[in-house]
Amino acid sequence: MLLAQQKFRVSVHGADALEKLDWPSTNDSGPFTSHVFQSREFLTLWLETIGKARRSEPHFAVVSDSCGQPLMLLPLCVEHSLGFSVLRFMDGGVADYNAPIIRNGEYFKASEFVGIWSQILNAIGPIDAVDLRKIVSHIGSAPNPMLALKTIQQASSGYLIETSANDWDAFSKEKRRKKELTTARRKLNQLTKEGPVRFTIAETPDEARTLWRATAAMKRTQYLETMGEDFFEQPGIRAFYEGAISGERLNRLGVICARLRNDTVVAGHLGFRAKNRFHYILPAYNRDYAGYGPGRQLLIDVIRWSFESGHEVLDLGEGDLDYKKVWSTKRLTLVSHGDAITWSGRLYFLLKAAKSAPALRRLYNRMKRAEASEPAPRKAQR
Repeated sequence: MLLAQQKFRVSVHGADALEKLDWPSTNDSGPFTSHVFQSREFLTLWLETIGKARRSEPHFAVVSDSCGQPLMLLPLCVEHSLGFSVLRFMDGGVADYNAPIIRNGEYFKASEFVGIWSQILNAIGPIDAVDLRKIVSHIGSAPNPMLALKTIQQASSGYLIETSANDWDAFSKEKRRKKELTTARRKLNQLTKEGPVRFTIAETPDEARTLWRATAAMKRTQYLETMGEDFFEQPGIRAFYEGAISGERLNRLGVICARLRNDTVVAGHLGFRAKNRFHYILPAYNRDYAGYGPGRQLLIDVIRWSFESGHEVLDLGEGDLDYKKVWSTKRLTLVSHGDAITWSGRLYFLLKAAKSAPALRRLYNRMKRAEASEPAPRKAQR
């Protein structure tokens, strides 16, 4: 569907948009700036796994100038949840940051984006609610135009290390980081007495599968201890992570590495890469070796590797964890935007607030898993 405005043209496309519009890839050197979570590789995999499992309806919005040149690309989806139709990002818990893809040097005034957003909603059609989370403040150095919407700041932030602006030696000698390195070296010396220790990055699918099995098992234990449920068992999640390090996506989209003692994985990590940016995503460590600080050691391995690999940024992702505050050089603000379009949408947000209690959240997730085997409900009407 194509809509016209004085300065911009807004169109919304279906699932074929990634191919039809030549959607930006992780390694493109083209005119667009984006996060890996909006890249063609990430979105294709998301649609094949999580999107399919959740019966998500993709809606790819394109904002062009009056001549038809794309200025902004925005991947969204409509999901039917417990009788509600809700507009969301293509996320489901696997994206740290949500934002449009922006043409380099392009800037949208707040009033311009509000008008564009209204047209996007009209083009998508009847929904009950808009529920957009983890909207990041910046896309590269450009401000995110979605901040023009009514938003609330989230409790957690994003953290990154600007590796291209720092030298590893000088960076690591900062007082708080030097203390971390000293502790890690001491524990490494203790661990080395138990056998040789090394850092490795999977180069083949077989290596990736071996490291993933160990990393996923360790992470599952962590999820059960902290959340009371296994995140990997939510619809499409396990298939998504496995797909990120399978076939041609290995080391193009997904990178998996580990710290080994002999042949035992004492810590593992699955991350994403795009252009000169590496995203620290899914770390886990072996509880049997907790006293040696294997997670801390692997993090230092990844940071040092990122410096040596010439990355411009090592992104530590969303979450206000102490180690991110120690190592990061920049903090990113995250906000959310909610809008009840219908009376059912108001009920959706009331239920969402109620299910924040742990017991209700577990009940909600069980209902969602049961719903995954049922036909999707019809779209709500305005």
